[in-house]
Amino acid sequence: MKNPITRIIAIVAVASGIIFSCKKKDDPAPDNSTPSTTGSASTTGGTTTGGSTTGGTTGNNLQANSFTYNNRAFTNTTLTLQKDIYGVNNFQLDALSGDTIYKLNVRLAKYLPTSFTGNLILATNTITGTDVWVGLTRTTKSPAPFYNDIRYFTTGGSVVIVKQGGNFTIDCSNVGMNNSLTISSKMVFNIPVIPSANANYTVPTSIPDNQITIGASTFTANQKTINSNNSNGSSDPTRFEFTQTTGGIKSCEFYFAQNYPPSGTYTVVNSQTGLLAGQVYIKYVNSSPLEQYGSLAGGSITVVTDQDDVSITTQNITMNKTFGQGSQTLTLSGNAKH
Repeated sequence: MKNPITRIIAIVAVASGIIFSCKKKDDPAPDNSTPSTTGSASTTGGTTTGGSTTGGTTGNNLQANSFTYNNRAFTNTTLTLQKDIYGVNNFQLDALSGDTIYKLNVRLAKYLPTSFTGNLILATNTITGTDVWVGLTRTTKSPAPFYNDIRYFTTGGSVVIVKQGGNFTIDCSNVGMNNSLTISSKMVFNIPVIPSANANYTVPTSIPDNQITIGASTFTANQKTINSNNSNGSSDPTRFEFTQTTGGIKSCEFYFAQNYPPSGTYTVVNSQTGLLAGQVYIKYVNSSPLEQYGSLAGGSITVVTDQDDVSITTQNITMNKTFGQGSQTLTLSGNAKH
């Protein structure tokens, strides 16, 4: 298991590398109305793995999940989706060339918004509406000397966002960067779906937002992230991490098979390996006293995902100790929202 402190430091380092501060953004009015406590998620409109060869209809003829930079083409990439600690949605293409890692990052105010032509913006603390920020970092992997080179939008070019069928496509064309360089790219994200058996949901009532109770301990997160890199068929699960970093680390982690899990009811399982759509594995880590718990098979949780948030609600989920002090089993209830 990765040390939670190490993971937290890594998240902060990535956030600093793409130049934005921790100022809370002012979101525009949501495109969707507030979800009701009961509902039914869509079960059509895409696949959970693989990808289209072209994505939505845009003006860019690049192949899916590739980019060009400084007259070089990068086609062997990994598409990563993250909602960072500041609440901004980041779509990122990672490519490795020799000992250099290239990370092309596109930041949006919302998750999978409806189609629009983006408004390219300079580096800023706030992203709202149709604003789009584009940047690229180059970092040596090994050996020394280490360097970290940052490119960011300055002027020119265009960004088109297309939500069509089962794909969400971000198409950047001739985006002017500092040092008179340009970037073009096509990101194609497969919109996740949920099995029909899991599509109906009822959110448990009387559970406060953003508060987790496990056993006799209750905590509220001061740091939340959603990380996913399985959109191209990788087996790595999506992780929603809900962490309190003050007064000793407490972290509740929810693992899903799909990117940004769609709304529905998820069956709790006892391993993060081999997760299927409609399943969730839950892990709890406490630094003082040092202990870790994992969910036992059985029970269910409710997820409500819209363009602004992913909200996870649990009630009386049995957690089993995997190491450390404390009782052999504890009960988990609460809500995590980001």
